[in-house]
Amino acid sequence: MRLGWLVLALGVLAVLLGAAAGPREVRGPAVLATATLLPGYPLVARLPVDLASLLALQVCVSLALEAAGAFLLVQLRYWHPQGFGLTVVGLAVAGTLVVLHRLGQDPP
Repeated sequence: MRLGWLVLALGVLAVLLGAAAGPREVRGPAVLATATLLPGYPLVARLPVDLASLLALQVCVSLALEAAGAFLLVQLRYWHPQGFGLTVVGLAVAGTLVVLHRLGQDPP
């Protein structure tokens, strides 16, 4: 299951492009793909489903987590998109590393 390492690399790439103010043509799709795939991976990676179902669940869970977090921060009047994005990616990368370690997958 190399999907976890691919999603993890995509998250790191998005953070690097965002921090270095990379070109918009590359940064936009990388950040969008990271936002739709990375946060849900640690929660759905161990489900016994096929790849298509896993990707669909991953997208749904990722968007639900981000919507809930954004709603909470807006209600608390503490909304800052960059801080929220970096926090979500940081927690998702840590969770993905834990899941990959538990599944016994070594880096490619």
